[in-house]
Amino acid sequence: MDSTRKLKIGIFCSASDDLAPVYYEQTTLLGRWIGQQGHSIVYGGTRQGLMECVAKAVADNGGTVIGIMPQFMYDNKLASNTANKIIVTHDMVERKNRMMGEADLFIALPGGFGTWDEIFHVVACHQVGVHCKPTLLLNMQGFYDHLIAQAQEARRQKFTTPRFQQGLTAVNSIDECTKKIETLFSR
Repeated sequence: MDSTRKLKIGIFCSASDDLAPVYYEQTTLLGRWIGQQGHSIVYGGTRQGLMECVAKAVADNGGTVIGIMPQFMYDNKLASNTANKIIVTHDMVERKNRMMGEADLFIALPGGFGTWDEIFHVVACHQVGVHCKPTLLLNMQGFYDHLIAQAQEARRQKFTTPRFQQGLTAVNSIDECTKKIETLFSR
């Protein structure tokens, strides 16, 4: 990868503080790599769960952390103290669109409905030509196996097009994820 190209990586992930340790361990490894490469993250900005875990790992390793959160979350004092910058939006939709505009690519770690909403939003926008940024689905512990199978079934039955396949790539490890980023941005 061109060492002068510093990326803004959009991170979608859980805000839960009650996950199996392996998710925090793997998230820390990813955040460490991002920071050591001098990249930045653009993420949901909260001080909870995998969000805070990745933010700390990036910051501790020299990267920049940009949080984007809606006003109601900011007012409820959910903002991370780790973030170098917090951008406050009107609502969740503006938050997603702002993240989509700021990031060069997206990595979706395991998460719930909020994470899924972010994934589907950026992939659907990619599919209709709003942007051409890649989304990597980090399938830690097989978390996204069913979602991947559903996407393949939708493609098989022609509910989605090959363009969908270009917008979402599943990777099964941190190593595979980082190598994919290096491949995508080495040009």
